[in-house]
Amino acid sequence: MFPYPDGYTDLATTYMLINSVLNWPNACYSFYDRTANKISLLSDSGTYFVGSVTPGQTSTLQNSQCTLNGNGSSVTPSGNSLTINVALTFTGAFGGAKNIYLNAQDSGGLE
Repeated sequence: MFPYPDGYTDLATTYMLINSVLNWPNACYSFYDRTANKISLLSDSGTYFVGSVTPGQTSTLQNSQCTLNGNGSSVTPSGNSLTINVALTFTGAFGGAKNIYLNAQDSGGLE
């Protein structure tokens, strides 16, 4: 959930990184564009997004760490908060303890 004092409509993008360290190559790193209503998944190299899905739609994205399922994902705006549920399945090679890092940017590019 991303609470924001100016209201969820001022949030432009949100980011979620799942990895053992704060580093995006070889991680499960997703990006939500609120205006486009699309969730993207970063490539293994961390240099480009492998594609995007619309939450609730039947499509998937995959890198070597995880698969993102659009059908199980959802976005719920409410008051000043934006709740994003990303349906992820992790590969066996990506096992072990992981951290979840979240970041959001408003329409002015501020975090």
